[in-house]
Amino acid sequence: EHPFDTVVGGLRARLQQRVRLPAAEEHKL
Repeated sequence: EHPFDTVVGGLRARLQQRVRLPAAEEHKL
């Protein structure tokens, strides 16, 4: 098992959430 892969997976999930939130806010406007 590679801990690095787990960290990268977590970072990707956070990046996706950060990208989705602003997009949702734009739709509200």
